[in-house]
Amino acid sequence: TTDIVVFIDLDRRVQAGQGAASTVEAAISLAAGVAAHALRQDLPVGAVAHDERLSWLPPGRGPRHFQQVMRWLVDLGDGGDVPVAELLATQQALLTPRSSVVVITPGLSARLAAELTRLRRQGHSAALFLLRREAFLRAAPSPQASEPPVWPGAFGGGTSRRQLRALATEGIPVFMAGPEGVPEPLVPAATPSSRSPGITEPARWQPS
Repeated sequence: TTDIVVFIDLDRRVQAGQGAASTVEAAISLAAGVAAHALRQDLPVGAVAHDERLSWLPPGRGPRHFQQVMRWLVDLGDGGDVPVAELLATQQALLTPRSSVVVITPGLSARLAAELTRLRRQGHSAALFLLRREAFLRAAPSPQASEPPVWPGAFGGGTSRRQLRALATEGIPVFMAGPEGVPEPLVPAATPSSRSPGITEPARWQPS
């Protein structure tokens, strides 16, 4: 790995929750944690998101770059309409041949699974942080009557489970996060779980 690039899903159609207990805030917090984890290993880290416009933070190292990451994250909006799968498909030029890709999203679609698989087969290390949308809905302080519709198969049901199994087959770590955080900070899963096919147990992740 020469660098890590974090793709943050800000597509309003797959978000859930409100305020601090929202998938947008959770994604931003996870992105900050991924950056800190990478920089502690002296790995350059960059990030991509699309709110009202495409936002790109080039990879960098060191404490000063971490402050740049934090400022970049704070400035992100939450009104995006570009699926994170489309970002992966259209912004591959931002990657080096040995970039590791981390995707943070509340919506696992067939297209996202296909894009991650394509990157993995091209030699990129990839990991998926999947925010448990239904947990954020339960954590909301009041019913979200105006909750935007979710694309069919974006999360939950047989379609997503098929995508999870497909990612596990490709060796792409997937682990779940809710409003309470993740099972172990910044530890993507690496070992198949018998309890939920395609979802993996926490294990130490090192970009390859």
